[in-house]
Amino acid sequence: MIYGAETWTVTSKDEEMLMTWERKILRKIYGPTKENGQWRIKTNPELITKYKSQDIVTNKDSKIRMAWASY
Repeated sequence: MIYGAETWTVTSKDEEMLMTWERKILRKIYGPTKENGQWRIKTNPELITKYKSQDIVTNKDSKIRMAWASY
């Protein structure tokens, strides 16, 4: 998904698109929640709590910074 990301000029619109895509994938991975006998999708805060990792935008930036620091 983020191959060649170090050459991108990332705008706020691009960041929002990446975050939306990531949440969509996480919802597929973690599945729905059964609450009071009814199924519902997980909210964004629930996904963040379950995933316990940096989001794709922050993670991409930190990997690039680390790569540049190693030169």
